[in-house]
Amino acid sequence: MIDSFIDRTTKREQSFYDGKTPNAPKGICHLPMDTPYSTGLRELFIQGAKELEIPHHTSGIAICIEGPRFSTKAESNVFRSWDGSVINMTTVPEVCIFFA
Repeated sequence: MIDSFIDRTTKREQSFYDGKTPNAPKGICHLPMDTPYSTGLRELFIQGAKELEIPHHTSGIAICIEGPRFSTKAESNVFRSWDGSVINMTTVPEVCIFFA
């Protein structure tokens, strides 16, 4: 289960609070990212995996890259040295919307 992420994106909108989205508040909104995923939901998934005897990890770090290209072998090795578990292109800014 992923419990944290590292944002390596630079070209994406970093906030849903820019007033562009209907009904979204406009202004500064500092989003806590120390626990970006629901602790309760993660625990339910972990418990379900245990009960069903599904192989799983109880923690992990996702690395979010810009895309649309995949990382190079050298970049993947750097991310691995950072203890990255999964490399993806969709963690940011999607995970931030749940704090809205």
